[in-house]
Amino acid sequence: MVIVRTRFAGVYFAKKVNLDRATGFAKLFDASILWRWQGAATTLELATRGPAQPDRCKAPGAVPTIEVGGVVAITPCSAEAEQRLRAIPVWTAHAE
Repeated sequence: MVIVRTRFAGVYFAKKVNLDRATGFAKLFDASILWRWQGAATTLELATRGPAQPDRCKAPGAVPTIEVGGVVAITPCSAEAEQRLRAIPVWTAHAE
């Protein structure tokens, strides 16, 4: 799993990423955007330790693939961070 930070499109976590360095576009697989996180000061801390409060984070369900532009950082996640990122409940505006 990786954390992908983009210039204009936000912060994502994904299972896999294919980066085109020439264009700055990346194709992310099994990806979700982190709309809000609690308990990590930076994306680097998200990747190394994960969010300390996954229940206070907002991330919609994952999509199979998405292409994003303006990629400025891709950081591999530790096992601890991956476990905490996967513990974030799915955030949705739809009533279940």
